[in-house]
Amino acid sequence: MRLTFAGECGIFIMGGYGLNKILLTLDYINMTIIAQRNPNQPQK
Repeated sequence: MRLTFAGECGIFIMGGYGLNKILLTLDYINMTIIAQRNPNQPQK
């Protein structure tokens, strides 16, 4: 029971971390593209 619970938590944490990293990367790429398209617009 404990081992299964710990394993599921580990998978969930790693999965969430991976997903968050992908989302951050996509957001960074999106911001870079927007910045290149609108060079006059101040960056957030």
